Amino acid sequence: MSIATVSYVLNGKRAVSSQVREQVLAASDALGYRVNSAAQTLRRQSSKTVGLCMTTVSTVYLRELANALDEIATENGYELVQVLTRQDPARELARVNSLLSRQVDGIVLLPSLHPQAALEAISRSSAPSVVVDRIGEDDRFSYVIVNNNKAMQDLVRHLMGTEHRRLLFVAQNLDVVTTRHRLAGLEEQARLAGGALRYQAIQRGDDEVAYATRLRHLLEQPDPPTAIIAGNSSVALSTWKALLAAENQQAVAMATFDDPDWADLCQPAMISVRVPFRTFAEATWELLMQQMEGRFDAARTIQIDAGLVVRM
Repeated sequence: MSIATVSYVLNGKRAVSSQVREQVLAASDALGYRVNSAAQTLRRQSSKTVGLCMTTVSTVYLRELANALDEIATENGYELVQVLTRQDPARELARVNSLLSRQVDGIVLLPSLHPQAALEAISRSSAPSVVVDRIGEDDRFSYVIVNNNKAMQDLVRHLMGTEHRRLLFVAQNLDVVTTRHRLAGLEEQARLAGGALRYQAIQRGDDEVAYATRLRHLLEQPDPPTAIIAGNSSVALSTWKALLAAENQQAVAMATFDDPDWADLCQPAMISVRVPFRTFAEATWELLMQQMEGRFDAARTIQIDAGLVVRM
């Protein structure tokens, strides 16, 4: 089979038989080949672009992380190409394949709950890559994550120091690995407290009305939580609106992972867990550049410590 025939199939410029087309596509898939849509990239062997594949940008954490990565990419002469997956594994795979087809120099992936197909596509392409926010068991990849266990333990110790002994942790999704790490930190502090700390963990889900009703019922029980910990800024906003509607926002303290701008407006003052996004993005970029420049020796995991923002 000639080079020209292969080119016709991959670029769709001329009709070929279905048998030939299937043979070419099967071979290209086996090799992990993706069509390079930029002629300039072919000449330079560098597109000066990096792909950022994220689930969504609906929380402060995700927006700030994307902004920090974009700033660092720009400072280093790269363009950040951002795509969203909406937590859909099929869309995630399609977005990753799209980035690979553009011949991006590297990919930063904030994975869905089931990213196996996307990870396999990246691995087969040999594209430099870093997985962020959610650590996995695939040792082919490097990870940059927040030390969520430590962040939760720091937060719980602070709340206990202000006489809060009944806590409610509200997560967007209890199955996410970051949530499991936070729960492990909460459980450890409860163990160390020797029965002096009680807590409950619930999932907000996507139905805010149902969540507001459930929260109101929890606050009406004989020994209600005295402090609520929200898993992200979206959950925090839903919780705050529910407390305002129930007219009992003064009866419970609030803390949240993420540090939304509107937290300063809350009374009682809201405590936030703030991630140093510049540090997080710099660590991610360095791991990516090590691979892109051939300085990479082995996959590794970097944990970034978050800090507490205590408002008076």
